[in-house]
Amino acid sequence: MTNTLRQLQSFHIIQRNVNNEITITWTFPSISHEHKIMILKKAFMLQEKNAFNCLRSNDWLYIREFEIETRQLAVCLITADYDPNKYETLCNILIRRYQKTENPVELVKLYLSVFTQGSLSVQENGTLVTHDFKKFNSITNVKEMIKAFGLEIILIYNSLLLKKRMLVYHQNLRKLQKALLSISKIMLHRNPNDYLYPHIDDMLDARGKTFFVAGTASAKPPLSSDYYDLFVNLSSLQISISSHAKETFAMNKTHKDLAIFIVQLAENSEMTEQQIIQEINVKTQELLTNLKSLASVKISEDKYVITLEMLRAKKLNPITENFLFNLAVAENIMML
Repeated sequence: MTNTLRQLQSFHIIQRNVNNEITITWTFPSISHEHKIMILKKAFMLQEKNAFNCLRSNDWLYIREFEIETRQLAVCLITADYDPNKYETLCNILIRRYQKTENPVELVKLYLSVFTQGSLSVQENGTLVTHDFKKFNSITNVKEMIKAFGLEIILIYNSLLLKKRMLVYHQNLRKLQKALLSISKIMLHRNPNDYLYPHIDDMLDARGKTFFVAGTASAKPPLSSDYYDLFVNLSSLQISISSHAKETFAMNKTHKDLAIFIVQLAENSEMTEQQIIQEINVKTQELLTNLKSLASVKISEDKYVITLEMLRAKKLNPITENFLFNLAVAENIMML
């Protein structure tokens, strides 16, 4: 079944009437109570026409709004994976078919085609066009992000590497969510399902989480910096470290060399986006390999860990020792 797209879980049609009452008018194949509550709460929350929103529960919800005459409608896809570009494209195809037919059964046919075959074919401007979602190539902007932040990109890298709490702001939700996709590509060995929250209304939504990248488009100042370790303002291109996290983000020679390396990648006109992402990943894997070489205490058949005594015996400078300690904790190979 390699041709399927089994990450798809369901799709839904939503409508808001003149009294601002929101109802789910069509569901296929089913919907959980949790997802229903979230859709009714979050649909039509954005004050922009034809808005697209990516939300997180235990799964991923992609909501794309549209209109037919004066009626306000939306399509929602629920999936097991994070890929806003791919699922916005699928939402748009479903919307165009619904605007033409207003028949939800037609959307079921398209949905099942993608679910069972990984692709669908539709008429576009008189031509039959096939969309292959198995081979969908999401457009990211890691290269431009590096150029924008310069050497400070290492702060974003370090937050992901050490599994810290990052709050990312941009007033434009679409630009915010595209940037979050790029941020997730900086650290390929971290699974976005474990940490990414593309749109939160309140920092209280992230309370209790020790590792996250959370996006906000709220113009309200963030709550106390106790709720996050790093604040990335994409609008002003400023990054600030919370006072309690200053020690964690202290830079050593490894960080400085890596920052220069990453910036040079972005400045190389011959490097493609994917090449830059892969080169950063190679450097990350080198870091992790060097870290794991320090693990010599066997605690199970195939697991070795590092102890604080072992780190101190290396007589490293305090910043490097602290970095390796935090990285070992993040990789779950530190004996605490």
